[in-house]
Amino acid sequence: MIDKLTDAQKAKIPEYVEQYKRIGLSTEPCNRALAEKAVGDSYEYLKLKRPTFMWCDSPQAGAKLAAQLAKGSDEVSDEEIQAQKQLASFGSFEAYWVAFYAFIAEQLPVEKDNLIDIVKEIVQNAGVYWTFEDVVVMTEKPVKIHMRDDKLHNPNGLAIEYKDGTGVFYLDGVRYPSLLAMEVEKASKK
Repeated sequence: MIDKLTDAQKAKIPEYVEQYKRIGLSTEPCNRALAEKAVGDSYEYLKLKRPTFMWCDSPQAGAKLAAQLAKGSDEVSDEEIQAQKQLASFGSFEAYWVAFYAFIAEQLPVEKDNLIDIVKEIVQNAGVYWTFEDVVVMTEKPVKIHMRDDKLHNPNGLAIEYKDGTGVFYLDGVRYPSLLAMEVEKASKK
């Protein structure tokens, strides 16, 4: 049992924080081949058949496609799309917790298998995605992420923006449903 980190192990923690923060905030396009390989490897790890992949430019488009696949129909409601957003895996945005397990697997004397390597490849190469029995809906990473003081922030538009123009609005780390709602909030603080 490990009950204490060595000074050398403690010194490595900031390196992991920075490395995985960069991964989580990356706006580089996904490496689709590596993303598909990693997610496919996760299926094989679970002893499932390797899936096929469908790509979308944003989580909004991915949630719609996931809702269509789940329903088996092109006609889906906003509620069904919203429900799929709750079922997504968040790819590179999950780098924060992968950092913790990567540190344990790589810096501590523990037994490990290849799952951590698979998960590291997923967060490095994939955006938001949805898994089904035989298909995975994958999305690209954002093209822009705006921050201030380590919080999502853009007073003039989307704080996280995707290739297709969709995204989310944030001011000082607080999410808003629209630019109008953000403007109302800013005006009320004056």
